[in-house]
Amino acid sequence: MKLSYRGVQYQYQPASVDMLTTEISAKFRGHRYNLSYPRHIPTPQPVAALKYRGVAYQTTETGEIQMVTAARPAVTPAKAVPLPLATQVRRLLPEEAARVHQETIRQRLQHRIEVARSRGDEQLLHQLEDELHRFA
Repeated sequence: MKLSYRGVQYQYQPASVDMLTTEISAKFRGHRYNLSYPRHIPTPQPVAALKYRGVAYQTTETGEIQMVTAARPAVTPAKAVPLPLATQVRRLLPEEAARVHQETIRQRLQHRIEVARSRGDEQLLHQLEDELHRFA
């Protein structure tokens, strides 16, 4: 049977299936028939190269699993990555963490005060200066 999908022509050949007829009969809309089922349906297995927990393997058409042996790449030394601030604070002692927290609040207040001065917002400037004196 000739078919076409998105302009590509191809020849469809359905797989032949050997059907077995049973002695079980059924009736549908007044017609009797015997049930049949396939004797064996060949199911092609996917072939893929896979990796599980760092171990490479591949599957075959028969469903078997084969281990893949490959040359190991040269190991490069790991680079030091700076920890995020939250992780650094968790590693500090509680007193040190409190000090770092207070310093961060002071720095942010200073920045907000500079922004309020540049805008000329006197009311916000007084509020922020009062808040900064509470932390001093």
